[in-house]
Amino acid sequence: MSDTKGRLLHGALAAIRQHGIAGVSARTIAAAAGVNQALVFYHFGTLDELLAAACRTGTAER
Repeated sequence: MSDTKGRLLHGALAAIRQHGIAGVSARTIAAAAGVNQALVFYHFGTLDELLAAACRTGTAER
């Protein structure tokens, strides 16, 4: 996994914790990850795919 992809996954989890699943956007995730918003779509295609991957990652870490 690339460093940017990992940062996006961790940023998504942080944004979900802070804003709730309904309150996150590509912008809030990118800000939490410290990357450009376009990288959300480059690495995951859609916001939903990123959120699904983040949820899988988050549950695997427990």
